[in-house]
Amino acid sequence: MKNTGVLVLALLSCALFSPAMRAQDAQNVSLFANVKLADVRYSGSWSYVAGDGTEYALLGAKSGTAVFPIDDPTNVTLSGFVPGPVTNWREITVIGDHAYVVTDATGVGHAMQVIDLGFLPDSVHLVTSYDATFTKGHIIQKDIHSEAPYVYVCGTSTTQGVHIMDVSDPANPVEVGVYQPGYYIHDCHVRGDRLFAAAFYEGKMDIVDISDKSNPVLLSSLVYGGSNTHSSSLTEDGKYLIIADEKDGNPARIWNIEDLSNPFEVAQYTGNPQSLVHNPYVRGDFAFISHNTEGLRVLDIADPTLPVEVGFYDTYDGPSGGFSGLWSACPYFPSGKIIGGDRTKGLFVWTFNNTRAGRLYATAVDTFSRQIIFNPEVTLLETGELLSPNLDGLFKFGKTAGNFTLLVNAAGYVPKSFPVTLHEGDSITVELELVPENIESQISGFVLDSATLLPLKNAQFEIAETGATFSSDAQGFFSQSHPAGTYTLTVSRDSFMSQTHPLFLLPQDTLWLEIRLAPDIANALFTPTPPLPEIRAFPNPAAGFVTLDLTGFPAAQSIELYDPTGHLVWEIPHLTSLSPLMPRPPGGQGLYYFLIKNKWKENIGGGKVVFKK
Repeated sequence: MKNTGVLVLALLSCALFSPAMRAQDAQNVSLFANVKLADVRYSGSWSYVAGDGTEYALLGAKSGTAVFPIDDPTNVTLSGFVPGPVTNWREITVIGDHAYVVTDATGVGHAMQVIDLGFLPDSVHLVTSYDATFTKGHIIQKDIHSEAPYVYVCGTSTTQGVHIMDVSDPANPVEVGVYQPGYYIHDCHVRGDRLFAAAFYEGKMDIVDISDKSNPVLLSSLVYGGSNTHSSSLTEDGKYLIIADEKDGNPARIWNIEDLSNPFEVAQYTGNPQSLVHNPYVRGDFAFISHNTEGLRVLDIADPTLPVEVGFYDTYDGPSGGFSGLWSACPYFPSGKIIGGDRTKGLFVWTFNNTRAGRLYATAVDTFSRQIIFNPEVTLLETGELLSPNLDGLFKFGKTAGNFTLLVNAAGYVPKSFPVTLHEGDSITVELELVPENIESQISGFVLDSATLLPLKNAQFEIAETGATFSSDAQGFFSQSHPAGTYTLTVSRDSFMSQTHPLFLLPQDTLWLEIRLAPDIANALFTPTPPLPEIRAFPNPAAGFVTLDLTGFPAAQSIELYDPTGHLVWEIPHLTSLSPLMPRPPGGQGLYYFLIKNKWKENIGGGKVVFKK
């Protein structure tokens, strides 16, 4: 921090809005602060970190450039202001302790202003206004991955191209080169020795070699129709370029530029097709989008071919579309804060909780041949989205964590729904199996009581994936035709423990099953209507033998003793007394259930007994 300097501070009113003072539509993005001046218009924004670590937000206002500290949400107050030409848009970048500002306007401070920030928190002041080779500039950029002393001024009043300025001496900027293709360059993005120049009216993005800054050379152009090519940002690895169009209805486009001789589009994104994506800014695996009337949007771009919106904060209350709302966003603070300039509401400061998306990559396959099905219709039921497979049959989707259902249809196959659970950061690859139509299989067999091996009637069967249901007859027999495939079968019956079995049904085959259900003793005793009569057992608890009082149960024929899991542990198959003795079971202490049955093996009474140590 410098100790001397001239304070240039606009005498403007300043209103601070705390997060509690307003509520906006938001997800995973939290408001840290919102502040505005008496100016009625705002635009570009950029970050500055002082030598003592204090973070400052720079905001382009209608009448100049404002500077705010943003470490304390209750004290985001104006630290400095540098007047400039009156305009609705003002763009800013920062290298070292100096800010560089351009506008499309003329007047005092026109062309490129250089502002010294090194006196903060005491003051900021104008160092110079460069106008030797241009008097207006629409956008100013730098290489955000480098502190190299160069700024790039686009859409100038003299060439309409990109002026490359050496600012090694901030007080004496020197033009060292110009990319001048003969048409208007609206904005640019710089990474190393590559310049990405947005040719707004040509509908293309020029990729330019600037390794020799005095002689920029066009390498390639990304050309696509119906566009007003506005701005761009590279992914961290430099393999993909996100391009935004300044035109309602146009999405942001992501291009693979690994091979400049063969660049190709891999994905599109829009938060609302009625609105335009204004400016993208990449930090790590996230893209922070100023989306005009849709506010701030945050994309997970860990897979650039499948961008997923994982956060947003809507700054605009009016209808979608047009040139209102959030102009800019800047996510380049060490603290992780994001700032943005809303056209009428001033400076926004946010935090983002770094929520990541989950992604599913799937192919539909024939369950028998395992061949890929190339023409499935896939619907994400929760949103109604149709997922289109690529030429290899791969379809994919990404969302924040949650439960989803895919409905897959293909000609000649039985439609099938698949549950999907996505966790944060998931990248799941699966094959979704479809069964050919009109290939039936048969499921047949018996269901038995595991304790007595007697048949069970009215056992209920359900195949989860198709919802097919059937039941056993009086002899415990069941038989059901069903399309071939892999399924899950659930078998249940009152007073018995239900079971789940995997099924693999081969085409035109019969699968024979014998299913044994264990009695659910607690339910057998207490859930029938009316409940079974309770038999007196004494002593209870008992250390050894227990006597049962079967007075009043002349039809009693047998006794069965079960542990709580339904396993038969002891029985008297033929009673000879109405006061039988029941011994301590081999399993030792604990809770047990007993059932009294008649000669037809029907339950006529029961109870429970505790054997102690």
